[in-house]
Amino acid sequence: GTVPHVSCLVPVVAVAEQSPSSMGAQVETLAGRLALSCSAMLVSLPVVVCWRGWWHLMDSIGMKSWVSLLIGTLITLAHYWVRPMMPEWPQDSLKQTMYTIVYSQALLLGTVQVWRGMWYLLTELGEELGMSDEEGAIACSE
Repeated sequence: GTVPHVSCLVPVVAVAEQSPSSMGAQVETLAGRLALSCSAMLVSLPVVVCWRGWWHLMDSIGMKSWVSLLIGTLITLAHYWVRPMMPEWPQDSLKQTMYTIVYSQALLLGTVQVWRGMWYLLTELGEELGMSDEEGAIACSE
C-alpha cells in the first residue's frame, strides 16, 4: 500500500483552537451536540490516518523499536524546552499558521514514535519471556 500524506492536521488545528467556553453554548442544543459529534468524527479520521501514516513509514524503513523510542523521547523533550522560547505571532498571520502545522506534525511524530517504540519493545520482551500477547496484556494490567 501507499503511505498516506502525513501533513493532515490542518482540520485538527482549527477545531483545537476553539476554547471550551466558546463551545459550551453550542453543546446545549441538540443541533450543537450533533455539530460537535460531526466535528469529532472529522477530526478523528485525519488523526488516525496521520498516526497510521507515520507508523507505516517507520515500519517500511525498518526502524528498530529502541530507535523509535529514543527519537520520540527526544522530540517530546525538545517540545517542552522549545515551546516557551517560541515567539507570539498574531493569530491571523501566515507565520502562525505554518508554525502551528509544522509544530503539530513534529509533536505528532514524537508521540507516534514513543507509542510505537514502547509497543514493539513490550512485544519483544513478551516474546523473550515466552508469553503470548494475551498473557503479556494480563501481566501488564496487574
